[in-house]
Amino acid sequence: MADIKGFDSTQHDDPGFDPLPEGNYLMIVESSELKATKAGTGSGINLKLQVIDGENKGRTMFWWLNYNNPNETAQRIGRSELAALCRAVNILQPKDTMELHNIPFVAHVVVTPAKDGYDPGNKVKKVESKAEFAKASQATGVAPVNSGAPGSKAPWAK
Repeated sequence: MADIKGFDSTQHDDPGFDPLPEGNYLMIVESSELKATKAGTGSGINLKLQVIDGENKGRTMFWWLNYNNPNETAQRIGRSELAALCRAVNILQPKDTMELHNIPFVAHVVVTPAKDGYDPGNKVKKVESKAEFAKASQATGVAPVNSGAPGSKAPWAK
């Protein structure tokens, strides 16, 4: 129980759950959990990601990676996504997902449309290391979303 005398909910905005705008974000894995699939026939890794730079700093999203799945394609894709994350944070043979926590990487995030009664959401399409992204952004002039003027370098890029 917590004493919250004097709190007035009408004085605070609704934080809303709008998806992040599509683009590139500097993120970390904030937490991770191995969970059973809805069907109970496999398992996946549920990663909670947090934006650590720009006007969306502090926003979170989830990334589900199929890890053990009777569908070989789903399992292959999930493990490939996990491998990409491991390369992006330079932890090539983790023994536990906690080793992937709190290491900055760049995620290309897309907006998924509303479907089956669910609101629009976000999906990670690609991840890469800060260094790889900085090198590519210098060549193309692309910076993470909301980190500055269009074409500007990311604030964390050297």
